[in-house]
Amino acid sequence: MNRRENWPEQLDVAISAARELPFQWGAHDCLMFAADCVLAMTGEDPAVDFRKTYHTELGAARAIA
Repeated sequence: MNRRENWPEQLDVAISAARELPFQWGAHDCLMFAADCVLAMTGEDPAVDFRKTYHTELGAARAIA
């Protein structure tokens, strides 16, 4: 996995966008925020297999188990 040439700017955009979003399991939680940051920096999604697979805390625990 390689960082994009403009990764600092892309990371800043991702972080700024995240500030406006409320917490939501499976869409905007700690796993998805970190994955969104990696996606912004590299263009690769490390959470592709987890996106839209859970919507609750229990669902998150089951997804990562």
